[in-house]
Amino acid sequence: MKTTLDAGLRLFVVCAVAAGTLALVYRGTQARISANQAEEKARRLRWVLPDCPQVEPRTTEGREWFLGRSEGRDCGYAIETKAKGYGGTLSLLVGVSPEGRVLGYSILSHKETPGLGDKAAKPAFQAQFKGLGLEKLRLKKDSPEGALDALTAATITSRAVTLGVREAVESVIALRAKDGTRP
Repeated sequence: MKTTLDAGLRLFVVCAVAAGTLALVYRGTQARISANQAEEKARRLRWVLPDCPQVEPRTTEGREWFLGRSEGRDCGYAIETKAKGYGGTLSLLVGVSPEGRVLGYSILSHKETPGLGDKAAKPAFQAQFKGLGLEKLRLKKDSPEGALDALTAATITSRAVTLGVREAVESVIALRAKDGTRP
């Protein structure tokens, strides 16, 4: 009986020390983690709003979006969106021009197949979206009006990215109308 209690007490002490150490390390790195996340978000906003040196966060009807400005004028808008891909949910940050055209997108997170669906994050695939408006934001294989080539062996991912970008453009247009921001 004494050895069981002794072993239990030792195990409790080891677990308490480990938990305390983990809590201290977390508290010590929390500020750095937050700073890194903010820096990464700023980098991605610069990617999707390349000609907008100033970016202001906005919230309209509970949805966060970003207004890009240059020399006192609106030069773009960015918004996060999600779409269902092959491996799960894709999270995208999409930049939209004042004219409602795609400036670019960045994939924030995904679980797509390495070597296939993850190519949606490559600049070569992303480039075909630049400058497109809603009328052309479709895959060629899905619509004669479409301007986008699907990734080989990753059609579901291609559709998900396309739908996510379309949803972002539609959302920006609607949010701008509600927020009152006009070019």
